[in-house]
Formats: sequence, C-alpha cells, structure tokens
Amino acid sequence: MDISRMTIDDYTNLSSEQLEKLRKAIRNEYKTLFEVSVDHRGILAVHQTSNIRFRLLPGGKYHIGLSSSEEEAARRIADPFPATVEEMRPVFRGFINPLLVSEVPVTSHVARTILNTETAINDWNPAWLAEAEGRQVAKALGCRFLDEVEWETMCRAGTTTLFPFGDELPDDEVLERWMAYELSDPMALPANKLGFAGLYFGEWTNSFFRSSYQSRVTDFGSRVVRGGGAHFWPWQDDEWVWCMSAVRMPASALPEGRCAVRLAFDLFRWHT
Repeated sequence: MDISRMTIDDYTNLSSEQLEKLRKAIRNEYKTLFEVSVDHRGILAVHQTSNIRFRLLPGGKYHIGLSSSEEEAARRIADPFPATVEEMRPVFRGFINPLLVSEVPVTSHVARTILNTETAINDWNPAWLAEAEGRQVAKALGCRFLDEVEWETMCRAGTTTLFPFGDELPDDEVLERWMAYELSDPMALPANKLGFAGLYFGEWTNSFFRSSYQSRVTDFGSRVVRGGGAHFWPWQDDEWVWCMSAVRMPASALPEGRCAVRLAFDLFRWHT
C-alpha cells in the first residue's frame, strides 16, 4: 500500500483490514503526535496535546473549478446565476499530496489557549482570526493553512457535484445542521464522505487571489477565502452560493478581515 498513490476513491473503498494496516502505519510514523484510530468515517488522528481531530485527505489529481454541469445545476436553483463564473474557471485537474486535515475548523477554545486571549464567544464555535493569528495557531500545532486546491479537494471529497451533498439544496432542516456553529461533537454534524464537517464558515487559505485560474495578475495583498454560507444563515436570498465547492473570494472583500482556520498537517515518507 503506497499512500502517495492512493486516491480518494481508493481510500473510500479500502477493506477494514486495509484500513487497519493504514492506521498502524500512520500511528507508527507519528505516534508522538497523534492517537490514531478507525471509525465509520475512516482514519481519525487525534492531536495529543490539543485534542484536535484530523482526518486523512488522500493525494492525487482532482477536479477543481465550476464545471458546465455544475453551472447548469446552479442555474436550476437561480437564473441569472448570482456568482461570478469566471472566478471559478477554467476547470482543471489540481494535484495535492496526502495530508491530515482538521475535521472541523479551529475552535475558539483552542485559539484562546494558544493566543492567550479572552473571548466572549462560545468556546466550541469556530474561531474568527486575522491571518497572522491563524498562522500563529497553525504554527504552534506544527500545521499550516491549506492552499485553495487542497481546500476544494477536501470539501468535494471526490465529488464533482455543485455541493458535497449533491446538485440540489436539501430542505432547511438539513441545511440547518450543515450551518451549525457548535463544533464540540463533530460526529453529530453532517460530513462529506471523508469525514470533514463545518465547511461553511469562510476559511483562510495559503493562496493569493486571482480573478480566474488563468489570470496572470495576482493580488498579493489578499488571500483566497473558501466557503462562507453559514455566515448568512438563515438565508434571505442567494447566499447558498457560498456553499458551492468551487466558490472563492478575496480576503480583501471581508469587512473585518477575520476567517475560520482549518489545519493541514503534511505527511511524508509513505511506503507502507
């Protein structure tokens, strides 16, 4: 089993015996950092000092951007389409290395502990952090931000539909659970097929914004932010667009310049 060549489809089709072999390999490599187990969502690696829960994001090449079929699905929900299509084009195959990625964004409790700050926000809500604060938290835990190709791959979890849950919006009762701010029990939250939840708070990435993927003009003063639909819930109009897997925006468009943070931990030397 070579995890460097294991795709999302390969991973989600592993037998229980193969998952156990993978669990042991990760445990043996990172036993001083993580407690590693397997549950019905796959590999679970719990960071020993912070108790942050990580899931495996396999490497490979994956669909990035808004495809024609996804645009058609979006226009069935609202036409004219209330988003800038060009920002999510052209569609391409993006490559990522295998990672451990936090199951949900960093909570206020974790951020407050690391940054030594006081906050009135619920400890188990996502932390809203300036970029420098987010990087300080990530560095303290031996992690980093995802780049936007990694983020979209994490969000899609192998899907090529408009949302991780399909091409249509579920009813409000289901959406309410996807938009929930309470992150204390990730297993009680809806998740994509790789076990990632809390996808819609608007998250920092490492990537600088360009107006399209083929643009040669990069806004080096503004990082790409991904997700965001939970900010506007309950929706009044077309805020559902911020739940599309392909949606992206510049941090410079944010009035307060604060976002959620999802952590990435790089995996190396994988030949198990």
